[in-house]
Amino acid sequence: MIDLSVVAEGVVRQHAAARSAVVAAARHTPDGWALGLGAAGAADADTPFDLASVTKPLTALALARLERAGILSRREALGEVVPELADTRSGGVPLDLLASHRAGLDAHRQLYAPLMRGERVDRAAALREAAEARRQDCTGAPPADGFPPLYSDLGYLLLGEAMARRAGADLDAVVEREVVTPLGLRIGSARWWRRGLRGPLRLRGARRARRPRPGLARQRRPGSRAAPAARRHLRRRLRPAQR
Repeated sequence: MIDLSVVAEGVVRQHAAARSAVVAAARHTPDGWALGLGAAGAADADTPFDLASVTKPLTALALARLERAGILSRREALGEVVPELADTRSGGVPLDLLASHRAGLDAHRQLYAPLMRGERVDRAAALREAAEARRQDCTGAPPADGFPPLYSDLGYLLLGEAMARRAGADLDAVVEREVVTPLGLRIGSARWWRRGLRGPLRLRGARRARRPRPGLARQRRPGSRAAPAARRHLRRRLRPAQR
């Protein structure tokens, strides 16, 4: 077992990103799996954590690689990269604060609500709502080190949009180019699933989806088979637990 405590200490003490941290990594070698584990703060290897979104680290890593390549800077404000959001409450927030959950945004908004009504999600309106979703205790311009951290899906939604704009490609393509391919990973985004598992991830026994007829792929309407399926899935996920 490789001791990764120094990495966890860096998260807690050097970067002050969290009060406690547990770091784990695994790599397959010709001799089997090489495992690493480390902890810092009040946590140890047996402390339960909410993993939340495991795709956010991939997005953050892609952001770092884009900055290294000179494509964008974490110090740039959201409104500089996505001009139509410049007049929102998050327009002047640096991308770094979005990435570190210090932009003062709410944790979550039901941006998918139109799907529950059988309607399309207005992408521009959803982005604007996310950019305006400032918490009541976070007013004015953010301090240099940001507002008190609060895990926010909205911040990464806006960050992903900014990265895609500057990189000139959809976010999943950016992550694949900057992270997935260089690391030799075999993972894919929801876009690959929609295309019938023709991307880097292929599950054993999974049937290839039927190829849509030309001209129909971008013309799904709320009454199509896709929208009711999405509504059923959301209702199951949002149904209150039975007591």
